[in-house]
Amino acid sequence: MPVPATPDRTMRPVNHPISDQVVDDICDTADRAARAAGDIQLAHFGKKNKFHQVGRHDVKLEVDQLCEAAIVKTIAGSFPHHAIVTEESGGHQNESEYLWIVDPLDGSVNFWRGIPYFGSCVACYFTGAAGDHTRIASPAGRRSVGSPI
Repeated sequence: MPVPATPDRTMRPVNHPISDQVVDDICDTADRAARAAGDIQLAHFGKKNKFHQVGRHDVKLEVDQLCEAAIVKTIAGSFPHHAIVTEESGGHQNESEYLWIVDPLDGSVNFWRGIPYFGSCVACYFTGAAGDHTRIASPAGRRSVGSPI
């Protein structure tokens, strides 16, 4: 189901090389990917989660990998030729002007400790002659369009 148009969808530089339809498709895919990960997070939140690695300020959970797989599958299903870089497994590279950057579970330590402040970060970065475009979506529906962060 497409996400309704929001004011942030129109906040792009003048003469931007990406068509409105492509932007809408990217935004819808980012939203679907983040929401798929959010569904997984909600299903596992507050339950005992397997972890693979614990660092001083980070933890790698099995749910990280489940969320990453759902996000990559969603993006690759809509844009099979785009490159994808994820925090957990690294690159799923293709030669493309479009690069998706993914943190499948941002706030892993909060999630692991049962603190309800976490989400997924899904960004699509376009490198073209006329500029860059970044899209970020989260399961909570927070989105922004603008310069890379």
